[in-house]
Amino acid sequence: MRAPPVLTEEPPRFGFRDDPLLAAIVGLIAAITLWLALFPFVPAVTRATMDRFHLRTQSFALWAMQQPIPAMYSFRNRYAIIRQQDGKRQVSEEATINHFPLRSVTFANGRYRNLKDRQDCQIELESSYRGHRLRTVYQVDTDADITMHLRRVDDDLVQSPARGL
Repeated sequence: MRAPPVLTEEPPRFGFRDDPLLAAIVGLIAAITLWLALFPFVPAVTRATMDRFHLRTQSFALWAMQQPIPAMYSFRNRYAIIRQQDGKRQVSEEATINHFPLRSVTFANGRYRNLKDRQDCQIELESSYRGHRLRTVYQVDTDADITMHLRRVDDDLVQSPARGL
């Protein structure tokens, strides 16, 4: 009969103290979960997320910190692209979009549509959620070298609900 092997070392332990990357990942997941849980109940969280969608965050650092937070289906996001034709304002495109309504003119085929004709326009954005609303208007200008310039020209503040959440 053989004698059982003698263990001279403790088996390795894994935990937050031993693995700071694991602690960072779990901390990030916990922070995102808390943010999402507070979203329906804390107006400041709702406002910060709406600001993110409309590129109105006070600083790039605050905007960048929100990027890991899922964006899909957070609000009702609508946009309208307004063009001047014969001196009159005409809506050339209008739709509801899942997230980041400004991407309708700055991303993929929307960018192509706006740059190929070099036709200036305005884009009106509106996000709403449980009685809160944010409206922002951007002027979209293009120049001869196919550069797009965005300038915020008009906006409303978030309106709090008349009743409690």
